[in-house]
Amino acid sequence: MIRKKVYIRADADKQIGFGHFIRCLALADMLKEHFDCFFYTQQPSDYQIEEINKICTLKSLPSDDRKFQLFLDGLSGSEIVVLDNYFFTSDYQKAIKNKGCKLVVLGSNDRHYYADVVINYTNLKPEQFSKEAYTQLCLGLGWTLMRSPFYRQDRKKRIANSFVICIGGTDQYCYTEKFASYIRGMYPNAIIRVILTDVMGKDRIMKLKKDGYTTCVNLTAKTISEIFQISEVALVSASGAAVEALSQQANVIAGFYVDNQKNIYRTFIEEDYIWAIGDFEKSDSLQLLTDAINEVYKGNRKRIFESKNTVSKYQQLFLSL
Repeated sequence: MIRKKVYIRADADKQIGFGHFIRCLALADMLKEHFDCFFYTQQPSDYQIEEINKICTLKSLPSDDRKFQLFLDGLSGSEIVVLDNYFFTSDYQKAIKNKGCKLVVLGSNDRHYYADVVINYTNLKPEQFSKEAYTQLCLGLGWTLMRSPFYRQDRKKRIANSFVICIGGTDQYCYTEKFASYIRGMYPNAIIRVILTDVMGKDRIMKLKKDGYTTCVNLTAKTISEIFQISEVALVSASGAAVEALSQQANVIAGFYVDNQKNIYRTFIEEDYIWAIGDFEKSDSLQLLTDAINEVYKGNRKRIFESKNTVSKYQQLFLSL
């Protein structure tokens, strides 16, 4: 039997961040048993190349606008295409569908969809989406894509007065430094780990290390899951990192810094999973952080996130296309 091809299209850099890349890599890992997966990404870093090559075939694209047409030119019409980023327009979706491909988009309710399937992790309602009659919606945290180690909980003992900060692999607005410094001022003896990628830059990483923080660079998913398990508090952005921390039953404090994190942030609040500190840019985020840490130290807990393995769900979805 001829295996179908899945072309996964997601980028990562300092401006885009690494969330799209990480969850699409998790998807490729889920699908590789039944499909031939190809990961198309612009100008991949050494870290990206290494991670992709563990799972599927890498196809590198240029970082300029040529990448859009080059990807389209490589489609025969028999593939299942996955798009994950906010710059893939409705017209671009239509161009892929006109090739004859099946199309899956990870997206929000900010455009019209021509895709066969739209996946969104939040509590948005079907009526809030503009779409074609044939478009299937897969909504809610039950469709969250996580890497395989996050579906396991080894129950390591948590270390008192320990924090992990994960604002994304690039954190171009330097919230890592802001929050790490603030926590150190409140708790001078705290163990503070920061999770990042080398895209953050050697100078920033060295400065964090010099200031006494444990820098965790280019970690495997397994190691990140273990850090979430042992840390007393996880301070994260409202993103895939938050779901990964919740899956390890961490005490999660979360906020947002870009518009596309707001829907998932509201979903976490509605489901009572996080201690919420709002917009990272606003001055009251630090007071809210203080209040949240105090609640955790009092022994108060949020609702436990039940991590359900979505591998079979995604395999069945793609096999139906």
